Amino acid sequence: MPILGIGVDLVHVPRFVGMLTRRSTSATGTVHAATTPPWEASEAQATLTPVARYLAGRWAAKEAAFKALSGHHTLAWDQCRVLTRRPPADAAGPSPFVTGAHLAITHDGDYVLAQVTIEGHD
Repeated sequence: MPILGIGVDLVHVPRFVGMLTRRSTSATGTVHAATTPPWEASEAQATLTPVARYLAGRWAAKEAAFKALSGHHTLAWDQCRVLTRRPPADAAGPSPFVTGAHLAITHDGDYVLAQVTIEGHD
């Protein structure tokens, strides 16, 4: 299948922690649309950092997916999911022309990077 788009996003984790801390409930609800890890915004940053890294990876993946699909498909934030295993064969994708999506997430120091490749046909 041809590649429809490639998207990349880089998240600075300390800035992301700041956003979560400032906006606690609303940002948390937005960020974990695909996952719901238990945490409280008032916890110490040392406790928040592993969860923030995890959420930053999910955030970067969603942003990269939006970039990869730009010009092909309009996607709502809650339509994009980061799955840890393959969905059932009959699961509906974001669009009939998307036949595959590939995600890579990497963490290094204070940064998280996600890269998404979308396959399909026009």
